[in-house]
Parts: sequence; C-alpha cells; structure tokens
Amino acid sequence: MRNLLYIIIICVSTLSLLIGTYGCGSKEYKCTDDGVFTVPNIVNIGITEPGKALALIDTAEQRGLMNDFDINRLRAVVYHNGLSDNNKSLFYALKAYDSPSAHDNGRTLLLLIEMIADQYYLSGDYARSVEFCIKGIEIARDSLFRNAEANLSFTLGRSLLVFASQWSINFILKRNPGLELAETAQ
Repeated sequence: MRNLLYIIIICVSTLSLLIGTYGCGSKEYKCTDDGVFTVPNIVNIGITEPGKALALIDTAEQRGLMNDFDINRLRAVVYHNGLSDNNKSLFYALKAYDSPSAHDNGRTLLLLIEMIADQYYLSGDYARSVEFCIKGIEIARDSLFRNAEANLSFTLGRSLLVFASQWSINFILKRNPGLELAETAQ
C-alpha cells in the first residue's frame, strides 16, 4: 500500500512538471520548420524520443533560437521524463535557475523551483529540497499561484517526513550503538 502511494506521488509530480513545462515559455521561435523548435513539441517528443529531443535542443542552441533559460529547462525536463536521469536533470534545472531570465516570469520560476525541489527529493538531499520548497512557497504566496504553493507544500512535507525519520534513526543509533535492528531500517 505504501509503495503504491509513492508511485502515485511520483506520477502526479511528473505529470505536473510536464503540464507546467508544456504551458510555459515562448511558444514559437524564429524557426519556421513546422514548429519543430517549439517548447511543446520538444516536451512531447522528450518522453518517447529523448535523443531526438536533445538533438533539437542542441540545434536550437547552436542557431540561437532559444535563450539559455529555455535550453537548460528543456534539457532538465527531457533528462527527467525521457531518460530518468535525475542527476543530469537537476544539473540543468539549477543552470536554468541561475539564468538571469529565470526570474522574469513568476509562474515559470515556480515550476522550475518545483522541479528542483522534486529532484533534490529524488536524489535524497532532503535538506536542499526543503530549502527550495520554502523559497518557492514564499514566491507562490506573494504571486498568488496557489497550485504551485500546494505542490511545493506537498514536496516540503515529503522531504521533512523522510528527513525527520533519518535524523531520528541516526539520533537513536548514536545514543544506542548496540541496536542492530535500527541499522537495517536505515
């Protein structure tokens, strides 16, 4: 039952990231090749054909069709959804977050922060996940994006739950080094 809950949580998180990325950013770019270099097209093929999506992103970058923020954000989405490579996804999401244009659109920034918080959660860095959740919740409250606030609150709760249980186990083990059953629970 608990595994089913985690699977549902991961599916909902992935779906919200996909929907959020599909609806954000510039829709059309300078290219006239039947919309090949559009954000929705790259996101759509990023799930079924991640190699092709990455090739399109590289071509768009070489031709100057997208800004650094969109390039890195799309790479993060493709690595997350298509290739299930959370480390590379986190790397590119952080590059997008550091981009000056990341803070131009509050909704896009919140979706990116959601992705980063989720990636930190999936990689086991719960403290950093909590940090990004708190940043995102503050921005969401100021900008009245309640959906983002709810998603970040959910990720915050998951991160705090795991973080607290790990801290508790470590605390107990330090106090009672002879406990072998608690070590296997870790």
